[in-house]
Amino acid sequence: MSHKSKNLRDQAAGLATNVGDALGPRLEEAREQAGPLLTEARTKLTDEVLPAVQSALADAREQAAPHVAEARTRLTEDVLPAVQSALADAREQAGPVAQEARRRGQAAAEALVNTETDQAGGKKGKKKWLLLLAVLGGAAVAAKKVLDRGTSHAGHAATTPPRPTPVAEADPEAEAGVPLEEEFPSDPDLA
Repeated sequence: MSHKSKNLRDQAAGLATNVGDALGPRLEEAREQAGPLLTEARTKLTDEVLPAVQSALADAREQAAPHVAEARTRLTEDVLPAVQSALADAREQAGPVAQEARRRGQAAAEALVNTETDQAGGKKGKKKWLLLLAVLGGAAVAAKKVLDRGTSHAGHAATTPPRPTPVAEADPEAEAGVPLEEEFPSDPDLA
């Protein structure tokens, strides 16, 4: 260790002792003054603030209780039955569509299998592909009809509203009762 670093260390130790001697009494004095303030704050918190917060929470609970009960009643008596009814209607309407789709799907699968086994690939194979396309198109139309019926059942319009009729242009002569030529005679010099 060098002589210079030993000097620096000795100087730092001396400064720390001086700072400790100067700040020690002040820190002790601050601790003594803060003690009663902290005790008073703790007492105020437990005796006044916490009871006020608990009272406010109890009041809020009391005020919210009827609203929560009403919401629970509406949910169980109005919303849930409506949802259950809508699901039952959807299930009821989907039954025939599902059967028709299953039947057409089986027919399409049979047509596809018969087409694959047909080695000639001539008119008979093309007819089966056309049959498959017709079956799939029919299934799509049937599904659309059921979906349209379902939306009109739920209170929505299944068709678009009629377009408004165009208004005929007004005839200025008919409205005024006077021909335009009489009201504004043409100038023979300009004609």
